[in-house]
Amino acid sequence: MVKGSNRKSNIECLRIIAMLGILACHLVSHGVENSISGNLYWQGSTFNRFWGLLFLQGGSIGNAIFFMITGYFCAGGYNESFSINSVKKVVLETIFYAWISIFVTAVFFLIKKLPPNLKMTDIINFNIKAIFIPATGGGWWFVSTYLLLMLLTPTINHMIKSFSDKKYIIILLVFWMLWYSIASLDADYSKLQAGIFFYLWGGWRRTHGLRKLRPILILGEILYLIWLLVVSVGMIPRFTGLMEVALKYGNDLLVTAFFIPATVILLFDFFEQLSFESVFLNNVAKVTFGVYLFSDSIIARGFWDYLFHVDTWYLTKYFVPYAVGVILLVYIISGMVDCIRQTYVEGSMERVLQKAIARWEQI
Repeated sequence: MVKGSNRKSNIECLRIIAMLGILACHLVSHGVENSISGNLYWQGSTFNRFWGLLFLQGGSIGNAIFFMITGYFCAGGYNESFSINSVKKVVLETIFYAWISIFVTAVFFLIKKLPPNLKMTDIINFNIKAIFIPATGGGWWFVSTYLLLMLLTPTINHMIKSFSDKKYIIILLVFWMLWYSIASLDADYSKLQAGIFFYLWGGWRRTHGLRKLRPILILGEILYLIWLLVVSVGMIPRFTGLMEVALKYGNDLLVTAFFIPATVILLFDFFEQLSFESVFLNNVAKVTFGVYLFSDSIIARGFWDYLFHVDTWYLTKYFVPYAVGVILLVYIISGMVDCIRQTYVEGSMERVLQKAIARWEQI
């Protein structure tokens, strides 16, 4: 995480876009594919199906951008040392939003308005893990992955320093083929491996350009958009059995191995070359992690349909503008909650933690 004066507004702007992409993914995954009414994807128009697929990729793209930003600053020369303060802030913020999730759940339970597609046992299980074991509980998978990555950064950064450019490229290619692309097919630690892969890319991008790669990446983007159009139009038959499985894994591999890295690297390259300062954008970007935790708590996952009726709007011609409006609204509301946390709660939680650490050291 980047502090105050070290913030670069061009990168902070990219951070905001990454969070909006994640919200777009949640809107479709929770509001369309796993809606109260079931999976509605194929019931939408071709136009809505195309944008629905594109929105879905926003989650992977956004998360990869966050890992790449971390590598850019931590492995790329700004702050190569492990920061225990960053870990403390993430853990405290996670615990805060777990309690917020419990509070919101209690309110909706008392007024008997809990989303019907959520089970109380799942809600309780999620929040207990988020409060007591935020690093490994998996309530918010990004939190667990990020904290584990932070624990590994001293070793990773030490290895990076010993690499020549040629060795670094070989490591990136090996990670891309084995630990990232193939591992994405339901490997146990695929999230962490993806985090390390984009962390390494961030460190590389800090000192190297993309002149030779850029045309290839742009071509890959165009080809994938054509593939998305083909799928959304319904030109690919809906197979069953082995062919269905093969097509699913083939598409997942195509998205993970080519489209996601190409999009992330091109976006990062574009924003990294910009140069401007904006206090407003820096402040908006400061709430991105809070926006993620608030909007992706287990209780909030049921609200895409229950409050915003995304499932209903998906079947209309106004889905895309409505979805954009909802995404911006969720960002604003979640950001306001995080501003309150930063102003009135963050300092108190940090002081409590410091006192606990001080007492522990006296034992």
